[in-house]
Amino acid sequence: MTNIIEKYLEELIQDGKDEKTIIAYRTVLNQFKQWMEETNGYSDIAKVTPMDIKEFKQYMTVNLERKPATVNKALVVLKSYFEWTAENNITNINPARKIKLVEKQKLAPKWLERNEQNKLIREIEKEKNDYKRARDMAIAQIMMQAGLRVEEVANLELKDIEVNCRSGKVIVRHGKRDKYREVPLNKDVRDSIKEYMRVRENHKYKGSQFLFVSERSPQMTVRAIQHLMEVYGESAKIEGLTCHILRHTFCHNLIVAKAGIEKVAILAGHSSLESTKIYTVPGQRELQDAVEKIGVSED
Repeated sequence: MTNIIEKYLEELIQDGKDEKTIIAYRTVLNQFKQWMEETNGYSDIAKVTPMDIKEFKQYMTVNLERKPATVNKALVVLKSYFEWTAENNITNINPARKIKLVEKQKLAPKWLERNEQNKLIREIEKEKNDYKRARDMAIAQIMMQAGLRVEEVANLELKDIEVNCRSGKVIVRHGKRDKYREVPLNKDVRDSIKEYMRVRENHKYKGSQFLFVSERSPQMTVRAIQHLMEVYGESAKIEGLTCHILRHTFCHNLIVAKAGIEKVAILAGHSSLESTKIYTVPGQRELQDAVEKIGVSED
């Protein structure tokens, strides 16, 4: 089975799958191969049956106590792999095709509550360096109030920002799947951009085409921005703060403001409303508040 797995992975690489995906696929397939050898005494791919896939699914769920999302990712890999073996006449059928994924509770993505948003802003305001304070505030606001992905922020150029007294917008020229979109900027973002542009005039990389620059580079990297927010999250005691959580916060705030799911999808650059509907799912704080309301005892 090993040679066949490597041939399959090689085709995935040729199809443009990234290294992270290849590693994940190889891990699942090798785990399945090892399980077959230990359970059935062989790993002959032609002998794999739907019952083997079902038992492997149960093994991951019960024995390894893997979460539904992890089990489902493994099943998706096996479905793809065996579809490829069937198409290439390596196996007669795809034994994983009709295996159902594990049903799981629909959970909302993590976002910042309003008090956490304020804590982050206050933490950035503590930065003593004028340039870093203005830059970091603009970065946080453009993710939290305009919903840009971290890669989109890193690639922003000066020409992509338009700020006037009462309006403004940011142009994302190459979003996810190369999608173009324009996002209006509210006053909070406009003010932070104006202040950043003011102090940027004195920076050694002020001639850079990129909006956000650092002391070492004329373009801030994705990792640098991620690290920046992680550090602010730790100092503000916001557990697990990431750039993507700031984007989630933008989408959630729009839903709470009753912006309408269609508007949220357009502003976030979602290709499908299904991607946006997740923000209509109540978060843990909202669920906690709901059950507290039916209690009869008082604190």
